[in-house]
Amino acid sequence: MKTLPKVLLSRTAPSDWETSRLALEGSFYLSEAYAGVLAAQGCEPVFLVWRNDTQVQGMALGFLTDQWRGWPIRLFVRNFRWQTHPVVRGRDHDRWTDFVKAILKRIESLRVMAITLGSEDARENPEVGDFSDFTVIRRWEFRVALDADPAVVLGRIAARKRTYLRAALKASQLIVREMRDIESVHRLIDFQHVSRERRRARGEDYAVATARSAEMIFENYVKKGYGRVFCSFRDNQPLSGVLLHCDGRSAYYTMSGCSAEGFQSNAPLITVWKAIEMLCSDGYRELNMGGVGASASDPADIGHGLYRFKRSFGGSEVACVSLEREVPGIQAYLARRFVEAR
Repeated sequence: MKTLPKVLLSRTAPSDWETSRLALEGSFYLSEAYAGVLAAQGCEPVFLVWRNDTQVQGMALGFLTDQWRGWPIRLFVRNFRWQTHPVVRGRDHDRWTDFVKAILKRIESLRVMAITLGSEDARENPEVGDFSDFTVIRRWEFRVALDADPAVVLGRIAARKRTYLRAALKASQLIVREMRDIESVHRLIDFQHVSRERRRARGEDYAVATARSAEMIFENYVKKGYGRVFCSFRDNQPLSGVLLHCDGRSAYYTMSGCSAEGFQSNAPLITVWKAIEMLCSDGYRELNMGGVGASASDPADIGHGLYRFKRSFGGSEVACVSLEREVPGIQAYLARRFVEAR
């Protein structure tokens, strides 16, 4: 039987966490800053490290949920999840798989009810056959490589779309600004509801942030510099907006919305492009346009419009795999029944 790596588990970040994350090219969702956001939201961050005698070989950032429950109940009804998959040195997939299996073995000893392994901005994704006891959620993401010169980024966009974008920019009267106040977050959430109704009319539905979420988003992301909000205006009337999660070198598209008037003015397209120009100017290396369900690549799928929009910016199309499963065992079973009864 193969010997799995030894996983060190800590509730606080090791002193070399950020140095190692940058060396292994881990995303924002592996950062100490994101762990702070999780803690502010009531979760308990879990830092997982694989090291040899000289350096870190792999790292993951997970979190225990349902921490709002009183002790000792929360010890029996909590779940474990991570936003993004771990990173390992050398990007060796077999080593990565062994590291994940070692993590799962360690996490199950914490007696959680369920495990959810997200794939947002993941540098590595699992081979499904290696995790056959998990439910598989397939997604697409789109990684746009940035450059100090936005013209280089524009040149990677398909010729037809590039022509369309240039014409839209030339004809547009929109101004795009970065906003750093809580009102812009409220406005973005309002736009989300408009966008949702538009997509509902096509038979598609999805969850949107609530107005109560605005303060959390502002305090934990925008105010601290981990989130950037870009909004488009015409005659000082806001039309569209987008929220990016950032760590100073890469950004992840997390939320967007548009008014009815904005859709008529190409505001979503222009807002994202102008945000790309500002990211390029600020030295960012990548914008991940975020994910869509795997089925959205089918032209007959109701989500195909969003798939085409995210793909249109010339990014690399990446197949992502998220995993989830309930943990077997009598204790996890009783904990789930307790939660349902509540």
